[in-house]
Amino acid sequence: MQLFNFIVAIALLLLGLLITAYFGWLLIAPLFGLYQGGKGSGRHRKAAGRLKKVDALVAEHRCNEALKLLRRCTIFDLPKSDEGIQRIREHHQNFLSRCLLIAEEFGSRAENIAEVERLFIERAELQKLLLRADESFRSLKFRREQAGKHIPSWSKTDFEQRIKEIKSELKRNDMALANALKKLYDSLSRPAVENIVYH
Repeated sequence: MQLFNFIVAIALLLLGLLITAYFGWLLIAPLFGLYQGGKGSGRHRKAAGRLKKVDALVAEHRCNEALKLLRRCTIFDLPKSDEGIQRIREHHQNFLSRCLLIAEEFGSRAENIAEVERLFIERAELQKLLLRADESFRSLKFRREQAGKHIPSWSKTDFEQRIKEIKSELKRNDMALANALKKLYDSLSRPAVENIVYH
């Protein structure tokens, strides 16, 4: 009987340790960009899945449907890690390659694809700046709290102003990217007009 109770106690102890370790992982993993769940990665998976469907539609020469689906393949999330930013950046490179594929199949031109690519790159850089600014503020706040001190008001104001400026630049990028993408989609749907030489 004592042996049985001992085994049960050990089993419960191990179960408790496993549960504690699991919830500890859930708490600390996002800080290091290790956990891949959540809305951001979910949207990334869906967008990547749509790109695969675009490939299938192009292979079947169903370009109008492919272009319609392509419009739903961009990601405007704000990632919480460098890994998330890089994943979205690579996804948008794949998106741009599909634009060229559709242009070739349609016999059209991706007129402003270089501008769209530049805006995607700019967006990724702004996201990195926002991430760094937010991390720096949280790190400073933690260190001051550990020392039993408050963040100086001027320092807090500087951080808030910097974050506000970056978010403003991201909003401007959103608008510019939306307009550039509309222009790109319009150009993809129009067959290229060959130059006509009159004699």
